[in-house]
Amino acid sequence: MTDERTSGQGPDPKQKLVRCRRTEQSFSVEEHTKCPYCFGRLEKIESGEHSGFCDFEPGKDPINFGFPEDGSHYTRG
Repeated sequence: MTDERTSGQGPDPKQKLVRCRRTEQSFSVEEHTKCPYCFGRLEKIESGEHSGFCDFEPGKDPINFGFPEDGSHYTRG
């Protein structure tokens, strides 16, 4: 997803913005299609119903490589 602070341009005001559960920011539907968690079609993303297009689960590390959650791997970062 693009960072508006470095791109020098804001989003197109005509585009529908949808909130991202991961960053808590609003992005265009097209930007959501570039996110590794978003899997839905444009219509699904545009609806804003995250269950239909987003795999991100707040508070859960999606990439744990099979390490047990109570292991020392999580304490050392």
